[in-house]
Amino acid sequence: MHRSTWIIGALILLIILIAQNLNDAPIHFLGLNGQVSIGLALLLAGVCGLIIAAVPASARIWQLREALKKNARHDLPPPT
Repeated sequence: MHRSTWIIGALILLIILIAQNLNDAPIHFLGLNGQVSIGLALLLAGVCGLIIAAVPASARIWQLREALKKNARHDLPPPT
């Protein structure tokens, strides 16, 4: 399957999730209070969780790439 098919499928499932969870839920966060639909709250929680996981993973990938570049420079034979 193509990547676009997976993306469209995920968006459809996301729309269904939000549409089926329209009831309001009270939200209390750092002194802020309000009402948000359960579907939107789940979406925001998922996005925040994705960001929390992606930032350290991206930093580690960058760190490993830098180490590979450094090692590659030291493994080259001297120019003749």
